[in-house]
Amino acid sequence: LYEVELKEGETVEIAARSSLGDVAWDALPAEEATDGTDDVVTADDGGGGLFDLDAVDTYTAATGGLHYVWVYDYDDTAVAYELTITEA
Repeated sequence: LYEVELKEGETVEIAARSSLGDVAWDALPAEEATDGTDDVVTADDGGGGLFDLDAVDTYTAATGGLHYVWVYDYDDTAVAYELTITEA
């Protein structure tokens, strides 16, 4: 779990890359992670890398404040990955 502070309307590029597995990420406002709302943005594959399995996409904050980013592997195995969150 990663935490990032964003302003309302701010857009970032989130990239999870791994040469060892098929990684993906989910992102949502922290407040929605606890209130039962299912407003998750997900990215998987198509972001380049080995076999085009990197997860790269943009995320726009619907609200200002703390946002969560989860990175996970679809094969349910431990893999090394690189995560970058940059201005889009």
